[in-house]
Amino acid sequence: MIGWLLALLLKLSRAEWLLRLPVTLLPFALAAGIYAVLRRADETKAALTALAFMLLPANVWSVFITTDTPLIFFCFASAFAFWLGIVGRSAGWHALAGAWPPRSASRRRGSSSSSLHSPSGFSPCSPRSS
Repeated sequence: MIGWLLALLLKLSRAEWLLRLPVTLLPFALAAGIYAVLRRADETKAALTALAFMLLPANVWSVFITTDTPLIFFCFASAFAFWLGIVGRSAGWHALAGAWPPRSASRRRGSSSSSLHSPSGFSPCSPRSS
């Protein structure tokens, strides 16, 4: 991932500041994502949580290594897509998150086995119904 990102940035310029720009902008993007996820519950708490994230030592001191930047971003993006799949009950978001198939889809096909399902029948893709 980092190789592709750096290759794309090198096509724009060989300036060092441009190559370090993703590391600088990542905390802002993640804080915005945290705010977007939590604002449904409480907008004030969502803003405070995003601010608290921005004030974490790793973000303040900018200690992320360039190779960690795309990994952290895509981990957050995958978790965000997974959350959108749960909230919207959308198989497309689950697929984008890499958590496919959701439990309801496997039931429709008649399949009872999936790598996401535990022996207790709990699937993290959909809320447990009783």
